Amino acid sequence: AKCNHCGEMLQLHTFKKKAIEKEYFKPKFTYNKLSDNTNKWFANRGISEQTLSHAKITQSKEFMPQISKEVNCINFNYFLDDELVNVKYRDNNKNFKLVKDAEKIFYNLDSIRTSNECIIVEGEIDAMSLYQLGVPALSVPFGAGSGSKNEWIENDFDRLAVFDVIYICMDDDEPGKIAQQHIIQRLGNVRCRVMTLPMKDANDCLQNGYEASDIQECVAQSVSLDPHELKRASLYLQEVLDRFYPPEGKNLGYDTGWEKTKDKVKFRPSELSVWTGIN
Repeated sequence: AKCNHCGEMLQLHTFKKKAIEKEYFKPKFTYNKLSDNTNKWFANRGISEQTLSHAKITQSKEFMPQISKEVNCINFNYFLDDELVNVKYRDNNKNFKLVKDAEKIFYNLDSIRTSNECIIVEGEIDAMSLYQLGVPALSVPFGAGSGSKNEWIENDFDRLAVFDVIYICMDDDEPGKIAQQHIIQRLGNVRCRVMTLPMKDANDCLQNGYEASDIQECVAQSVSLDPHELKRASLYLQEVLDRFYPPEGKNLGYDTGWEKTKDKVKFRPSELSVWTGIN
Protein backbone atom coordinates (compact mmCIF):
# COMPACT_ATOMS: atom_id res chain seq x y z
CA ALA A 1 0.00 0.00 0.00
CA LYS A 2 1.07 3.59 -0.60
CA CYS A 3 0.65 6.47 1.83
CA ASN A 4 -0.98 9.33 -0.13
CA HIS A 5 0.51 11.86 2.29
CA CYS A 6 4.24 11.02 2.18
CA GLY A 7 4.45 8.52 -0.68
CA GLU A 8 5.99 5.75 1.47
CA MET A 9 5.22 2.16 0.44
CA LEU A 10 4.00 -0.06 3.27
CA GLN A 11 3.28 -3.76 3.74
CA LEU A 12 -0.01 -3.61 5.60
CA HIS A 13 0.08 -7.21 6.80
CA THR A 14 3.23 -6.55 8.84
CA PHE A 15 1.43 -4.06 11.07
CA LYS A 16 -0.71 -5.20 13.96
CA LYS A 17 -2.97 -3.26 16.22
CA LYS A 18 -1.20 -2.82 19.52
CA ALA A 19 -2.96 -4.79 22.20
CA ILE A 20 -3.98 -2.78 25.22
CA GLU A 21 -3.61 -4.90 28.32
CA LYS A 22 -6.05 -3.86 30.99
CA GLU A 23 -4.92 -3.98 34.59
CA TYR A 24 -7.37 -6.01 36.68
CA PHE A 25 -7.77 -6.12 40.42
CA LYS A 26 -7.00 -9.57 41.85
CA PRO A 27 -8.71 -10.60 45.08
CA LYS A 28 -6.92 -12.69 47.69
CA PHE A 29 -8.11 -16.20 48.39
CA THR A 30 -8.98 -16.90 52.01
CA TYR A 31 -9.95 -20.43 52.90
CA ASN A 32 -12.59 -20.93 55.55
CA LYS A 33 -14.61 -23.91 56.63
CA LEU A 34 -18.17 -23.93 55.36
CA SER A 35 -20.91 -23.77 57.96
CA ASP A 36 -23.34 -26.63 58.46
CA ASN A 37 -26.11 -24.51 56.94
CA THR A 38 -24.05 -23.91 53.79
CA ASN A 39 -23.20 -27.60 53.45
CA LYS A 40 -26.86 -28.43 53.93
CA TRP A 41 -27.90 -25.85 51.31
CA PHE A 42 -25.63 -27.51 48.74
CA ALA A 43 -26.60 -31.02 49.87
CA ASN A 44 -30.25 -30.17 49.18
CA ARG A 45 -29.15 -29.55 45.59
CA GLY A 46 -27.25 -32.82 45.38
CA ILE A 47 -23.78 -31.23 45.64
CA SER A 48 -21.36 -33.32 47.72
CA GLU A 49 -18.71 -32.05 50.11
CA GLN A 50 -16.03 -33.50 47.81
CA THR A 51 -17.33 -31.35 44.96
CA LEU A 52 -17.38 -28.30 47.23
CA SER A 53 -13.77 -28.95 48.16
CA HIS A 54 -12.74 -29.35 44.52
CA ALA A 55 -14.51 -26.12 43.59
CA LYS A 56 -12.90 -24.30 46.54
CA ILE A 57 -16.22 -22.90 47.69
CA THR A 58 -15.94 -20.50 50.64
CA GLN A 59 -18.23 -18.11 52.49
CA SER A 60 -18.01 -14.64 53.95
CA LYS A 61 -19.97 -11.60 55.01
CA GLU A 62 -20.34 -9.16 52.13
CA PHE A 63 -22.13 -5.88 51.50
CA MET A 64 -24.78 -6.54 48.86
CA PRO A 65 -25.85 -3.37 47.02
CA GLN A 66 -29.26 -4.83 46.10
CA ILE A 67 -30.33 -4.79 49.76
CA SER A 68 -27.82 -2.19 51.03
CA LYS A 69 -26.50 -4.28 53.90
CA GLU A 70 -23.88 -6.84 54.84
CA VAL A 71 -25.06 -10.46 54.83
CA ASN A 72 -23.67 -14.00 54.74
CA CYS A 73 -22.72 -15.06 51.21
CA ILE A 74 -21.54 -18.14 49.38
CA ASN A 75 -18.35 -17.43 47.42
CA PHE A 76 -17.87 -19.01 44.00
CA ASN A 77 -14.15 -18.53 43.43
CA TYR A 78 -12.94 -18.08 39.86
CA PHE A 79 -9.44 -19.48 39.38
CA LEU A 80 -7.13 -19.33 36.38
CA ASP A 81 -3.87 -21.28 36.51
CA ASP A 82 -4.43 -21.80 40.26
CA GLU A 83 -4.64 -18.05 40.86
CA LEU A 84 -7.81 -16.39 42.14
CA VAL A 85 -9.08 -13.98 39.48
CA ASN A 86 -12.62 -13.15 40.61
CA VAL A 87 -15.29 -14.07 43.15
CA LYS A 88 -19.02 -14.27 42.65
CA TYR A 89 -20.98 -13.68 45.87
CA ARG A 90 -24.48 -15.08 46.35
CA ASP A 91 -26.70 -14.26 49.31
CA ASN A 92 -29.70 -16.21 50.59
CA ASN A 93 -32.09 -14.09 48.52
CA LYS A 94 -30.31 -14.92 45.26
CA ASN A 95 -28.61 -11.55 44.94
CA PHE A 96 -25.25 -11.64 43.19
CA LYS A 97 -22.18 -9.51 42.77
CA LEU A 98 -18.66 -9.90 41.38
CA VAL A 99 -15.47 -8.29 42.65
CA LYS A 100 -15.19 -4.75 41.34
CA ASP A 101 -12.52 -4.24 38.62
CA ALA A 102 -11.62 -7.96 38.58
CA GLU A 103 -11.40 -9.86 35.29
CA LYS A 104 -14.59 -11.59 34.17
CA ILE A 105 -13.76 -15.12 32.99
CA PHE A 106 -15.28 -18.58 32.83
CA TYR A 107 -15.92 -20.44 36.03
CA ASN A 108 -13.99 -23.74 36.39
CA LEU A 109 -11.39 -23.10 33.67
CA ASP A 110 -8.65 -25.00 35.48
CA SER A 111 -10.67 -28.25 35.34
CA ILE A 112 -10.37 -28.61 31.57
CA ARG A 113 -6.78 -27.59 30.89
CA THR A 114 -5.92 -30.73 28.90
CA SER A 115 -9.17 -31.16 26.98
CA ASN A 116 -9.84 -30.21 23.35
CA GLU A 117 -13.58 -29.98 23.97
CA CYS A 118 -15.65 -28.05 26.50
CA ILE A 119 -19.23 -27.68 27.68
CA ILE A 120 -20.55 -24.21 28.53
CA VAL A 121 -23.40 -24.05 31.05
CA GLU A 122 -25.36 -21.22 32.59
CA GLY A 123 -24.35 -21.26 36.25
CA GLU A 124 -21.70 -22.33 38.72
CA ILE A 125 -23.92 -24.94 40.35
CA ASP A 126 -24.59 -26.48 36.92
CA ALA A 127 -20.83 -26.66 36.29
CA MET A 128 -20.35 -28.28 39.71
CA SER A 129 -23.18 -30.73 38.99
CA LEU A 130 -21.59 -31.88 35.72
CA TYR A 131 -18.20 -32.18 37.44
CA GLN A 132 -19.82 -34.43 40.04
CA LEU A 133 -21.26 -36.53 37.20
CA GLY A 134 -17.77 -36.89 35.72
CA VAL A 135 -18.18 -34.36 32.91
CA PRO A 136 -16.19 -31.14 33.61
CA ALA A 137 -17.83 -27.98 32.30
CA LEU A 138 -17.40 -24.22 32.25
CA SER A 139 -19.94 -21.69 33.45
CA VAL A 140 -20.52 -18.16 32.22
CA PRO A 141 -20.09 -15.63 35.04
CA PHE A 142 -23.33 -13.68 34.59
CA GLY A 143 -25.93 -16.33 33.84
CA ALA A 144 -28.00 -16.23 30.66
CA GLY A 145 -28.74 -13.13 28.63
CA SER A 146 -27.20 -10.79 26.11
CA GLY A 147 -25.29 -7.49 26.02
CA SER A 148 -22.98 -6.83 28.97
CA LYS A 149 -23.70 -10.31 30.41
CA ASN A 150 -21.43 -11.71 27.70
CA GLU A 151 -18.41 -9.53 28.46
CA TRP A 152 -16.51 -12.73 29.32
CA ILE A 153 -16.32 -13.59 25.61
CA GLU A 154 -13.80 -10.81 25.00
CA ASN A 155 -11.63 -11.92 27.92
CA ASP A 156 -11.80 -15.65 27.20
CA PHE A 157 -11.77 -15.57 23.40
CA ASP A 158 -8.12 -16.63 23.12
CA ARG A 159 -8.51 -19.27 25.82
CA LEU A 160 -11.39 -20.80 23.85
CA ALA A 161 -9.18 -21.11 20.77
CA VAL A 162 -7.72 -24.40 22.08
CA PHE A 163 -11.09 -26.16 21.89
CA ASP A 164 -12.02 -28.00 18.70
CA VAL A 165 -15.62 -28.47 19.80
CA ILE A 166 -17.69 -26.27 22.13
CA TYR A 167 -20.98 -27.64 23.46
CA ILE A 168 -23.48 -24.91 24.34
CA CYS A 169 -25.76 -26.14 27.14
CA MET A 170 -27.89 -23.27 28.40
CA ASP A 171 -31.06 -23.64 30.48
CA ASP A 172 -34.21 -24.59 28.61
CA ASP A 173 -35.92 -21.20 28.99
CA GLU A 174 -36.12 -17.93 27.09
CA PRO A 175 -33.00 -16.27 28.63
CA GLY A 176 -31.06 -19.48 27.98
CA LYS A 177 -32.09 -19.52 24.32
CA ILE A 178 -31.10 -15.86 23.90
CA ALA A 179 -27.69 -16.54 25.48
CA GLN A 180 -27.20 -19.61 23.29
CA GLN A 181 -27.79 -17.61 20.10
CA HIS A 182 -25.49 -14.81 21.19
CA ILE A 183 -22.65 -17.14 22.22
CA ILE A 184 -22.84 -19.09 18.97
CA GLN A 185 -22.89 -15.86 16.98
CA ARG A 186 -19.72 -14.67 18.71
CA LEU A 187 -17.79 -17.96 18.77
CA GLY A 188 -18.85 -19.17 15.33
CA ASN A 189 -21.07 -22.10 14.40
CA VAL A 190 -18.23 -24.16 12.89
CA ARG A 191 -17.13 -25.65 16.22
CA CYS A 192 -20.25 -24.98 18.35
CA ARG A 193 -22.82 -27.69 18.98
CA VAL A 194 -26.12 -27.33 20.82
CA MET A 195 -26.42 -29.78 23.71
CA THR A 196 -29.85 -30.52 25.19
CA LEU A 197 -30.31 -32.09 28.61
CA PRO A 198 -33.31 -34.24 29.63
CA MET A 199 -34.26 -31.65 32.27
CA LYS A 200 -34.13 -27.86 32.62
CA ASP A 201 -30.48 -27.76 33.71
CA ALA A 202 -27.57 -29.89 34.90
CA ASN A 203 -28.42 -29.55 38.59
CA ASP A 204 -31.95 -30.83 37.96
CA CYS A 205 -30.37 -33.84 36.22
CA LEU A 206 -28.09 -34.48 39.21
CA GLN A 207 -30.96 -34.23 41.70
CA ASN A 208 -33.13 -36.59 39.68
CA GLY A 209 -30.63 -39.44 39.49
CA TYR A 210 -29.17 -39.03 36.02
CA GLU A 211 -25.69 -40.50 35.64
CA ALA A 212 -22.51 -39.72 33.70
CA SER A 213 -23.57 -42.06 30.87
CA ASP A 214 -26.78 -40.05 30.44
CA ILE A 215 -24.82 -36.81 30.09
CA GLN A 216 -22.36 -38.44 27.69
CA GLU A 217 -25.32 -39.52 25.57
CA CYS A 218 -26.49 -35.90 25.49
CA VAL A 219 -23.03 -34.91 24.29
CA ALA A 220 -23.17 -37.58 21.59
CA GLN A 221 -26.63 -36.41 20.49
CA SER A 222 -25.68 -32.72 20.37
CA VAL A 223 -26.69 -30.92 17.20
CA SER A 224 -24.19 -29.28 14.87
CA LEU A 225 -24.96 -25.92 13.29
CA ASP A 226 -23.80 -26.88 9.80
CA PRO A 227 -26.06 -25.89 6.89
CA HIS A 228 -28.76 -28.54 6.40
CA GLU A 229 -27.44 -29.19 2.88
CA LEU A 230 -24.10 -30.31 4.31
CA LYS A 231 -24.08 -34.05 5.01
CA ARG A 232 -21.54 -36.47 6.45
CA ALA A 233 -19.85 -38.77 3.91
CA SER A 234 -20.75 -41.72 6.15
CA LEU A 235 -24.44 -41.15 5.39
CA TYR A 236 -23.79 -42.21 1.81
CA LEU A 237 -21.61 -45.23 2.57
CA GLN A 238 -24.28 -47.87 1.94
CA GLU A 239 -25.45 -46.15 -1.23
CA VAL A 240 -21.90 -46.15 -2.62
CA LEU A 241 -21.39 -49.81 -1.69
CA ASP A 242 -24.66 -50.70 -3.39
CA ARG A 243 -23.43 -49.04 -6.57
CA PHE A 244 -20.32 -51.21 -6.70
CA TYR A 245 -21.74 -54.33 -5.07
CA PRO A 246 -25.48 -54.26 -5.75
CA PRO A 247 -27.86 -56.47 -3.78
CA GLU A 248 -28.68 -59.79 -5.41
CA GLY A 249 -31.15 -59.41 -8.24
CA LYS A 250 -30.44 -55.71 -8.81
CA ASN A 251 -29.05 -54.84 -12.25
CA LEU A 252 -25.72 -53.02 -12.06
CA GLY A 253 -25.54 -52.41 -15.82
CA TYR A 254 -25.56 -54.05 -19.20
CA ASP A 255 -23.19 -56.77 -20.47
CA THR A 256 -21.07 -56.21 -23.55
CA GLY A 257 -22.34 -59.39 -25.16
CA TRP A 258 -18.85 -60.85 -25.33
CA GLU A 259 -18.18 -64.02 -23.43
CA LYS A 260 -14.69 -62.93 -22.34
CA THR A 261 -16.03 -59.84 -20.53
CA LYS A 262 -19.10 -61.46 -19.01
CA ASP A 263 -19.51 -60.38 -15.37
CA LYS A 264 -16.29 -58.37 -15.70
CA VAL A 265 -17.36 -55.34 -17.69
CA LYS A 266 -20.79 -53.70 -17.60
CA PHE A 267 -22.16 -50.47 -18.99
CA ARG A 268 -24.05 -48.46 -16.42
CA PRO A 269 -26.95 -46.24 -17.51
CA SER A 270 -26.27 -42.51 -17.91
CA GLU A 271 -22.50 -43.02 -18.19
CA LEU A 272 -20.21 -42.48 -21.18
CA SER A 273 -17.51 -45.14 -21.54
CA VAL A 274 -14.57 -44.49 -23.87
CA TRP A 275 -12.49 -47.49 -24.99
CA THR A 276 -9.19 -47.13 -26.81
CA GLY A 277 -6.68 -49.63 -28.14
CA ILE A 278 -2.94 -49.86 -27.52
CA ASN A 279 -0.65 -48.87 -30.41
